[in-house]
Amino acid sequence: MNESRPSILEQVRDFCVQNQLLMAGDKILLAVSGGPDSTALLYIFHELQNQFKLDLGVAHVNHGIRGSDADLDQKFVEDMAAGIGLPYYSTKLQIGALRERRESPEEAARRIRYQFLFDTMHNSGFNKIATGHTLEDNIETVIYRLATGTGPGGVSGIHPRFGSVIHPLLELSKGRILEYLQFSGIHYRIDRTNFDLNIPRNSIRYEILPLLEKINRRYREHFGIFAMVQREENMLIDRLTRNAMDTVLEDQDSTGFRLQYSRFAKLDAAIRRRIVILMYEQLIDNGNEMRKGYLPYKVLDLISAGNVQGNKTIYENNFVSVFKEYYSLVFKKRVVDTREPGYLYHVHEIGSVQHIPEVGKELIFSIRKNEGIFEKKEFARDKIYLDYDKIQLPICIRGRRTGDRITLKNVGRKKIKDLFIDHKVNGTSRSCVPILENNNEVIGVFCSFYGMDNRVSEEYMITDRTVNVLVGELRDWKK
Repeated sequence: MNESRPSILEQVRDFCVQNQLLMAGDKILLAVSGGPDSTALLYIFHELQNQFKLDLGVAHVNHGIRGSDADLDQKFVEDMAAGIGLPYYSTKLQIGALRERRESPEEAARRIRYQFLFDTMHNSGFNKIATGHTLEDNIETVIYRLATGTGPGGVSGIHPRFGSVIHPLLELSKGRILEYLQFSGIHYRIDRTNFDLNIPRNSIRYEILPLLEKINRRYREHFGIFAMVQREENMLIDRLTRNAMDTVLEDQDSTGFRLQYSRFAKLDAAIRRRIVILMYEQLIDNGNEMRKGYLPYKVLDLISAGNVQGNKTIYENNFVSVFKEYYSLVFKKRVVDTREPGYLYHVHEIGSVQHIPEVGKELIFSIRKNEGIFEKKEFARDKIYLDYDKIQLPICIRGRRTGDRITLKNVGRKKIKDLFIDHKVNGTSRSCVPILENNNEVIGVFCSFYGMDNRVSEEYMITDRTVNVLVGELRDWKK
């Protein structure tokens, strides 16, 4: 028992060195709830502070879920920080009022907690956040992900470092931590919600892990080795995957990636899955946010199947959209916006210039007499020509809407969506193409926006009986 305290310090120190979690002079914000794990983290780092020349701070989030117990936790952590002379940062929130749609209280608490930690880190000059996740936490994570569905990235468990977040206690078991606290005479708080078996992780902790203990008392060690091996093998396969990526990548920018689909489909299934994981992780990683960094296996398998026919959205969540678009597989960073998409302007006066900043264009109408040139089809491709005498001002200029149709000569009623498909217009551009509407009817489409001939509704086309011709010119807007 006398060896407990020094050995645990050495174990944490060696783990930090081996995984390059600490550098001399780091400014570490310790996430401390007051429970045994984070309390041990606080005192262990206080012991290691001089050795690594660390600047430390303590952060605590009162989620407002447990009433007076949570207030006592907050006061407990504040007193600990003051007792060892560390700066203290805290906030008190009401999770119920801050939950997002379909978000569990636990998910909301985690999201809000990390947001506060990141904000505090940036605003107060820290460069890393340390949490008290333990070996059991890592085992629970692996089991939970296997039970709920995950790809190969998920079974690697909690990584020692994720962006600016480090997990220095990841090799320590709960028993080792409790032994250290008892030996050192360090008090801690107990969160009674940790015993609620309606929370899946608690069921794993108190019902499944004891069964594993009966099977093999060294199960923790084996799970730890398994997760470590998975991480190391993932790193190797990722290097192979990046080499394969070079053969299929068509284009990339800060918003996403475009892959050549036929070449992607010919790769080995294992490499296809890894490419999907790589694309997903790169798109959701902004350096700090603790977003879900793995895909359920069914989703992973769906995206990487390599046999998707036609144009369709394969998968999307709040962060990423994956879709097949003609000959490409496209991964796009998704910005969830509840506003109605598109734009809408009204032209009340012929000759005035209507700016359309959403697409960087301006539209100007003019009227010309039909002097025969229109009958000879001498049309400029970048202009649109309509029978002015059939139009009632104002003319609406807008983006595409669901259900839009136009009546085309020798074709009949045609969906604008199908017109864009025929012209191979990508999904991103479709909502930008300017459409003319009059009397609640689509009368023209500026297909010149994407390099094709403009389309005019049959009723508004120029004929030999047309007297006045309305000419619409779409040109670049020079601010």
